[in-house]
Amino acid sequence: WREQKERLLSNLNNTETQLKTKSDAVVKLKAEVGKLQATKDEMQAQMQIATNNEVVLRSKVEELTKELKEVTTKFEAAESFWNSRREEKKIYAELNRTKSQLRAESAALAESKKEG
Repeated sequence: WREQKERLLSNLNNTETQLKTKSDAVVKLKAEVGKLQATKDEMQAQMQIATNNEVVLRSKVEELTKELKEVTTKFEAAESFWNSRREEKKIYAELNRTKSQLRAESAALAESKKEG
């Protein structure tokens, strides 16, 4: 009976040691799971920030694209205006040349009438 009792006590001690070892392992695993969950939460937060930034950047790109179109339209209108001003100046220059030519021809005609 005594031998059996010692064997049972020894088995009980072994089981207790195993249980303690397993319990420690469970505690470590729970701590590791907690760390992993925190890492996951942080990564999700970073993903949300990245998504929000992407939305903001897309909106900004759309805004800048619209602004660029407006500026391009204004530039084209200004360019067209200045081109028409250049044409207008050419027309006035041609008109002034024609006036000068007509005056010269008129003066020459008047001179020839005087002589004739």
